[in-house]
Amino acid sequence: MGRATSFGRKGLPWCGLLSAVAAVLIAGCGSTLVTSTSLPNGDNLNLQVSFDDGTVQLVAEGYGTVPTGTAGTLEVSGPDSWTCAGVFTAQTAGDDSGAQETGFTVGGYPEQGFYGPAGTYTFVLTLTSPKASVEASIDSDAGPQPPSTYPQTGCVQT
Repeated sequence: MGRATSFGRKGLPWCGLLSAVAAVLIAGCGSTLVTSTSLPNGDNLNLQVSFDDGTVQLVAEGYGTVPTGTAGTLEVSGPDSWTCAGVFTAQTAGDDSGAQETGFTVGGYPEQGFYGPAGTYTFVLTLTSPKASVEASIDSDAGPQPPSTYPQTGCVQT
């Protein structure tokens, strides 16, 4: 059975930030995929997913320019599956520009971490209103389960 964990840090500084939309970065630390969509009102919604070879962990982060307080759901499907209900909160952009954006948080954490069996995992971040979603899939290798002391994020394994 897989586990979900929370992180208090913003972004993935050890891999660097990706400036291209829908780009794949294969580096010594694993792989990262960023997908983005534009909403009719001009806002944008981004989903960054990564697999870290060192920790054998899948990590998801949603962010964009959607209004603070916008509700959303992160659904993860693959060999293990989770559903995470959250809300977008004000944050500073992770690109050192200091720009304001909103980030998808679950239980107050801006990143969600998942441990599960090897395979392909699909992440879908959906906004409740306005209706919009962004999706990304990434492969992971099998890895050890984390210690039971890792905090749970509020994600429910399905």
